[in-house]
Amino acid sequence: MLLGVLLIVTGGCSSGYTLSGRVVRTDSAYATFVDASDSRLEAPGLAGASVRIYRDPETINRSLAGRATTDADGNFTIVLPQFGVGWMEETWHIVISRSQYGNVETTEPLPSSSSRRRLLVSMRRGTSNPSAGEAEDLYEQAGRYR
Repeated sequence: MLLGVLLIVTGGCSSGYTLSGRVVRTDSAYATFVDASDSRLEAPGLAGASVRIYRDPETINRSLAGRATTDADGNFTIVLPQFGVGWMEETWHIVISRSQYGNVETTEPLPSSSSRRRLLVSMRRGTSNPSAGEAEDLYEQAGRYR
């Protein structure tokens, strides 16, 4: 019995959670989870965008959990091997940036690991902020919680 429980627990966590998505160029700026069959995922992709995801964004324990750069078609995949991703109730901060495009950020829960949802990121031309979403220093973090 105990062996069966251990196999289920360790087997379900071994590969981690996979966050996949596509960055497209449009006249709007947003990031949202959509069904994998959503037609907006067919828009022209944007290569070279940086995608960073932070765990515990509203706490002093904030940490960069994963990062990726979009391929020639605007697609990206980030594997998050951390415990509880996709089934624990928590919010994540996702920052997408690229030279000559305005940054896009969203803070929300990730879809369940069994879902067929992808992150659709729509970017429009503008001024980028390459340091967006980077971790603050310890004094800045502590200041937010005074």
